[in-house]
Amino acid sequence: MRFTKAGKVLCAKPETGDDSHGNYGTVRRGTWRHLDGNKFQIKLHDVYDKDYFTITAIKENKKHFRTLTNLKGEYQWNADSWTLYPTMTASDFESMFERAAESSQEKIQQNGYDKPNKKVNDSSSTATSESTSSVHLTGGQSSIDYITKKMGDQGWEIEGGTYGGAHGAPTDGDYVPYNSVRNDSGDMYRVYQDGRIEKED
Repeated sequence: MRFTKAGKVLCAKPETGDDSHGNYGTVRRGTWRHLDGNKFQIKLHDVYDKDYFTITAIKENKKHFRTLTNLKGEYQWNADSWTLYPTMTASDFESMFERAAESSQEKIQQNGYDKPNKKVNDSSSTATSESTSSVHLTGGQSSIDYITKKMGDQGWEIEGGTYGGAHGAPTDGDYVPYNSVRNDSGDMYRVYQDGRIEKED
């Protein structure tokens, strides 16, 4: 992982093994913040896949920290330990990140997206498609809050929408308005007033 003072995190795991036995690479982005003492929180989402995680980490010394198991989310995180490599330059990390990104995209093309470890909501709803009478968003910040609740903190920002007839959208009772929101990887989603979430092409 690579942390910045601005609270951003990059995570890259390179491809290992060969075509017969090994693992594809993984690349993730996210944020971090200090909790208390030597604890801090990391929120990560996969750049190309659908995985997202909220993790508690503990700094053990200047060169080591460990992450704790989190089995509460749709995608589960297992405990791990991490070591600082002072000889790795920013250029080295960027090169590793790019190689892992290529491997991650290849994995999705070959095997599809990762399946959640479990459902955190009722079996009739998912993180990306939900329509219930109990959901009635009002646009703007309510759309940001809703998609953050469903898909995790990914630095969501409003890019546009059709509330109030914006962009020539109908205003009759049958039309369901939406906000277009972008995460910090540049992926676009539509968050509809009735709670549906759809990824834009």
